[in-house]
Amino acid sequence: MVEETSARIRGNIGTLGWSDGQYNTCSMRGFDYDDDAPGEPYTMQWTDSICGLGDYPSGNDITDLAPGKIHFFRAKVCTEGGGLKYGSELIFLTKPEAPTGFNATAADTNQINLSWTKGIGAESTMVRRKTGSYPINRSDGSEAYFGDGTFHNDDGLFSGITYYYRAWSKVTENELEQWSDNYAEDLATTLSIPAGPTDFKMSAISYSTISCSWTDNSYNEDGFFVANESDSNLVSGADTTAPNTTSDIIPSLLENTQYKWFVIAFNKIGNGYSNIDSAYTLCDKPTGADTTCVACDSVGLKVDPFPNSTAGLSAYIWDCIYGVGGSDTIFTDGTTNWTDKELTQNTTYKWYVYYRNGDGIWTPEYDSVVITTPTCGSGIEEGMELKLESALGGAKLEIYPNPFTTKTEIRYTWPVSVSGHEPQARITIYNLSGRLIRTFTVNHQPSTVNQTIWDRKDDVGKVVGSGIYFLQLRVGKFTQTKQIVVIGK
Repeated sequence: MVEETSARIRGNIGTLGWSDGQYNTCSMRGFDYDDDAPGEPYTMQWTDSICGLGDYPSGNDITDLAPGKIHFFRAKVCTEGGGLKYGSELIFLTKPEAPTGFNATAADTNQINLSWTKGIGAESTMVRRKTGSYPINRSDGSEAYFGDGTFHNDDGLFSGITYYYRAWSKVTENELEQWSDNYAEDLATTLSIPAGPTDFKMSAISYSTISCSWTDNSYNEDGFFVANESDSNLVSGADTTAPNTTSDIIPSLLENTQYKWFVIAFNKIGNGYSNIDSAYTLCDKPTGADTTCVACDSVGLKVDPFPNSTAGLSAYIWDCIYGVGGSDTIFTDGTTNWTDKELTQNTTYKWYVYYRNGDGIWTPEYDSVVITTPTCGSGIEEGMELKLESALGGAKLEIYPNPFTTKTEIRYTWPVSVSGHEPQARITIYNLSGRLIRTFTVNHQPSTVNQTIWDRKDDVGKVVGSGIYFLQLRVGKFTQTKQIVVIGK
């Protein structure tokens, strides 16, 4: 029995062949052997003191042999008298080691590249190929390669098919032949266009970010990327993702803007495409919520417009969260100014204002306005026709800062189309009970910004307490009212 690095050899003592009987007793038997050349000298030996006529094994295997090499050996015997006899020289061939580092790599739709390191003692390598499972022996499957090289490009294959490979080593010498008992193996699948992802979905997670997800149906993609529906190019701000990825987050987008995308699975052969989906980014927090004017039974409200408003889709909602009366109102036509009517006098109301994007998703954050309506029949209403809508001829009334501690600046513009050439404007300030606190009569220049300062004092020079007050501007027969909040001592 011969293996890669060991062998078990046998000898036979038929007769000692000496005429003198005292030398016919055996004292040692064994073998001489080596692998460098036939004949003496032999560099290795095995001996056994148990001696007698007939067959004898080498006991334990002869080890530490070189794989894939011819070995020369002869049997020997020694009598008690010291005489040696030798058998004829014979040879055996050890088996080579199996190949190592065997690798199969898909190179194209019809080719798999193979590489390996020859097994120790090997003269050549045989590679067998099979589909469905590995070849079970050197006759199973198809021969992909047989030669003395260390690589082979296996072509003529079918696209998208998995091929299983096993490789054995062979050596021949002096008409002897040995194969490695063990083998090396690997598998590879020829390239094909990756299967397209499915169930592609987009979901806005902020006013500048959209999350994407999909189902990966391919095994051979080099990666994925999210593409524009319009031109199939990589979405701005996105990167390609690694194989087996099923999600991506796209940043740096425009607020309340609709995006239409799909995802591509790619490799060097081609692309697989998903379904198309769309989503609007969210709206940012509303800003500029304020009153335009206040009366005992109605309040004018306004909010800043938001970017990319889409009529019928984008919307503003005013949500009255406490106070008797009031209403929750949604505008889908781009309206940013509104009057909430049929309110109760001397009642505090609070409104939240939200933005809604083109997909109907409301902002998680809001702006708010808090107002206490004045008491009807007070000095605020007497003899006055209140015009609450700020769109009235372009009239504008601003108070800054508001709230304030020591003083605030009152700015107003009232065009000629509203006031005619009325030379004076009257500013009056009332407390919550409707009592007149302060009066200013100032020269008025139509169509220009006019201003005056309230120093928190009443008409007798006394500093007023903190709380809510109402400022009313009157030019000719037209008026506009705003709330002022005084804080601190």
